[in-house]
Amino acid sequence: MRIALVLSVLDEEYQISVYEGIKHKALEYGFELICFELENEVLYSDAVISKMAADDLFNVDCVILLTSVISDNYEIKKSEDVRKIWGNIPVVSIGQEVSGIPSLLVRTEESIHELVEHMVEVHKYRHFLFISGASTHQDAIVREKIFSQNIEAYKKNYPDITYTVEKASFTENSAIAAMDDFFSKNPAADIDAVLCANDNMAIGVYKFLKMNRDNYKLKDIAVTGFDDIPQSRFSKPSLTTVSQSITLLGEKAVDVVSKLVQGQEVEKLFSVGSKVVFRESCGCSDSTSKENSNDFFYELQKKYIRSENMLRLVSRFGQDLNFAQNLGGIKYVLRNLVSDFSCNNFFVMRFCNRDENRVCVEPVFTMKNGLFDSGEYEGKKIKLGDFYRRINTGKPLVFKYLYSGEEVIGCLLFDVPEKALPYINSISVNIAQALVRIQLLEERRLYAEKLEKDVATRTAEVVEANRKRLEVEAQVLKISEMERQRFSNDLHDDICQRLAGISMLCKSYSTREAPVEKTEMLELSQLIGETLQTTRQYAHNSYPVELERLGLNQAVGNLCNSFELQSGIKCDYSWKLPKDIVFSDIQALNVFRIIQEALHNVMKHSGAKKVSVLLEKNGDKVCVSVCDDGKGLPSDKLKKGLGLDSMQYRANQIDAVFEVCQAKPHGACISLTF
Repeated sequence: MRIALVLSVLDEEYQISVYEGIKHKALEYGFELICFELENEVLYSDAVISKMAADDLFNVDCVILLTSVISDNYEIKKSEDVRKIWGNIPVVSIGQEVSGIPSLLVRTEESIHELVEHMVEVHKYRHFLFISGASTHQDAIVREKIFSQNIEAYKKNYPDITYTVEKASFTENSAIAAMDDFFSKNPAADIDAVLCANDNMAIGVYKFLKMNRDNYKLKDIAVTGFDDIPQSRFSKPSLTTVSQSITLLGEKAVDVVSKLVQGQEVEKLFSVGSKVVFRESCGCSDSTSKENSNDFFYELQKKYIRSENMLRLVSRFGQDLNFAQNLGGIKYVLRNLVSDFSCNNFFVMRFCNRDENRVCVEPVFTMKNGLFDSGEYEGKKIKLGDFYRRINTGKPLVFKYLYSGEEVIGCLLFDVPEKALPYINSISVNIAQALVRIQLLEERRLYAEKLEKDVATRTAEVVEANRKRLEVEAQVLKISEMERQRFSNDLHDDICQRLAGISMLCKSYSTREAPVEKTEMLELSQLIGETLQTTRQYAHNSYPVELERLGLNQAVGNLCNSFELQSGIKCDYSWKLPKDIVFSDIQALNVFRIIQEALHNVMKHSGAKKVSVLLEKNGDKVCVSVCDDGKGLPSDKLKKGLGLDSMQYRANQIDAVFEVCQAKPHGACISLTF
């Protein structure tokens, strides 16, 4: 059977004592135990907590909930609240009664009554200050209520009794702040005794009184606590407090869940007793500490040395982690840590990126049964539940989140000696900071590598683009030169020959004695007219004036008509563009020139009998095509040639896609899409 223990954080005596009691009993029964430290997690807002008990993660059989220390525990009042989180898995509550599920409590009414009676009747105290816990904390609510009821009862016989309640949060610092706030607002207050809802706050009150020892009103104030933690015995003066059987409470919880899982009926409410331990702080003499003064100082010294050693280890661990530059460095430092802490099982994982459900993890450091990971999990990503099943040895393990600010970046699974438990919090903070720093270094390194590759790629692209630009410029110059050559040849072979013929006729007419006849003048006039028409055609081909005057549709139509007359090749022209399409001047000129170049190639090279020119709309694109039924283009001409380069260059000017292909069943086709 696998038990889940859910609590806040194992950094103080109460929770550690419960954990040790449950751990001892679980080992005795042969049960598995996994303890979840929720710390900053809020039970209802974090869906992950419910997944802890799900089959796809830790597959626990029952849950022991240390309700009194869980954040927002006041929202857990009945079994329905528990089922929202863990479904039908058996749950037992410790420290707070939850209606409908077995709850284990410490009976404190008699002890608090005995303590108040002792302070009033024995020591004759009349003016009390009660330092309570958080207003939403069940233990604080119960203890404050019982204290108030007892004081009110005594006021009937002792009318001069007064009391005030101040709120704190169960910590030393919060108690110091509460005392400072009270005496700042009530400088003339005459307080006989300060009763605290736990020992930590009582020790905080001690510190406040020592800090203000010059104030004569504060010199003889009695102090009491609650819980009987070890510090209460070692403090000076020793602390009067209420001792609870916390370890017994944990052991009893295991008995209850064992019966629940087996389907047995159990009572809904269990309780263990408590007792007042009278020591020096209330005004009594601590006979126990006097009789065993040597043992007392020995224990105190041993505790101090152990604490100093642990703090030194934690400090050195944090410094060493700060110098780690990669995951290998973190592993090296962790090896030293677990050796110093005498750990057998210690696992560090970081959550995979974008895994908001915290299910997929990347193991960073693993030590199982005293053996370090040999690289089995290095660089691998695995489901948290699968990883737990692989490394589970059946021994109790603690699960703890790793935080960076409010972000959860990873988790720990560990089994450390009881003396090391309070220091895991500081260790986990150092590990989390190191993981974040290493991740940032990795991201920077990867970004630098990517940036370097991008720069190299971009540089290569710029070089290639520059090379292509030079090629295009060379081709444009060559095309321009070719156009001038062709225009020059046309002038020489056609216009000049015609003019030469006209000149020769005129000379022959001028040297003749007989007058020029009318038919001869008509022949000369016809030659001059043809020459004039041809000259106009050349001028038109050089720059189509009607393109500006008539528009692209009419200009292309005239071009097709002229082509058909000059070449004798049938030319079908079709304009299928809607009226709302408007071309810019640069678009119109380049489209016209591409069609003109295509028709020139058809006339000169294709041997075609028919050619079609089509402009149409396809979706949000304009498509232009010139297709003939000639002999087609040789394969080596499909990708190169001055005429095709000229058309490609013009297509680039208007961000158009230019393609050349063989037409079916024969011929060639050029297309333009923009």
